[in-house]
Order: sequence, then C-alpha cells, then structure tokens
Amino acid sequence: MRELMWDEDRQFFFPLLKNDEERDGFTMRALSRTYESGEHAGDPHGRELIGYVPWQFKMWTGTHAYDSAWKKLMERDGFFADYGPTTVERNDPMFLLKDSCCWWSGQSWPYATTQTLKALANSLQDGNRVLSKDNYLELLGIYARSHRKDGKPYLAEALHPDTGSFKGHDGYNHSEHYLHSGYCDLIVTGL
Repeated sequence: MRELMWDEDRQFFFPLLKNDEERDGFTMRALSRTYESGEHAGDPHGRELIGYVPWQFKMWTGTHAYDSAWKKLMERDGFFADYGPTTVERNDPMFLLKDSCCWWSGQSWPYATTQTLKALANSLQDGNRVLSKDNYLELLGIYARSHRKDGKPYLAEALHPDTGSFKGHDGYNHSEHYLHSGYCDLIVTGL
C-alpha cells in the first residue's frame, strides 16, 4: 500500500486504478495514481479525503514522514470548510459542488468525515505534530454542527461544505436517517 499509493512529490496517499480506463479520449493507466495519467496527467492536485484512511486502520505506529499529508486537512485550498471537510481538495480540476445525490467531487460526506476524524485521532495519539488536539476539536465541532437541519438534529448522506445545506442529498427514503455509530466512537476514543 505504501509503495503503490504514496506519492512523494504530492505528499499524499492516492487511489489506484485497477484497470486501464478510457474517458473523453484520454487513457488512465492501470495502477496509476490520480493524475499520473489521463486528461489531468501531471496536475499537482488529485487529493481525496480517503487518503487519510490508512491512519484510520493504524497501518503504522508512531510518527512518520507520511504525517505531512495532514497539512491539507486544515487548509482552505485543501479540504477545510465550514461544514466540511470536502471530499476533494478545492484546487482540483475536478472539484464540483452539486445539489444532487452521490457526487464525490467536493461535497462533505459525513461518513468520510468520520473516517478522517478517526484517522486524525489515531495519528495524534501516535505523536503527529503536524496538526494538534485543537485542530481535532475544531473539526469535531464542525462535524457536530453539520448534524442539524432547520435547527433540529439531522443528517443525510452529504451536504454542501460551505453552507451546510442538505439540498439534493436528503430525498425521502434515501438518506434522511444517515446517523451512524462512528459519531460516538469519535467522542469516546477520539475526544
């Protein structure tokens, strides 16, 4: 995982394509990381929030050079947002906010935020000095505020990272009961 997914130049973990994929006349090669091939080849962005998942599962212990990836979490041109974090860094050429279901292009996804906060808690407990406990508390507060709609407790699959609106993401019988047990874990083992 470390050898294939870590990009030393961009200081982040990136997903890999399993197979070659064609899109709009561009080929993205199998086992290439985001933007190593295809239409946006060479672009310095491509970071997705899921790049923090290795820390969620404690793929290593103690501090590591990989900890530099955490800088992007608290940067406005990275993932940070008032109701975020965003799923894709803001300067990414594919960043797009939509008022419709199931876009992994910039919206804030509460489950992905849960994974990220769990990963950050693990990293901080292992000695990460890139971010602080105050950063965790700030992100946890943002996450808690995102669990509201019209002044009442609520959570759907995704929300606008800048406004907190669930518009387009909380259709009837779709995801209006999205609360998951990860929230409690963030309080018990993270906070």
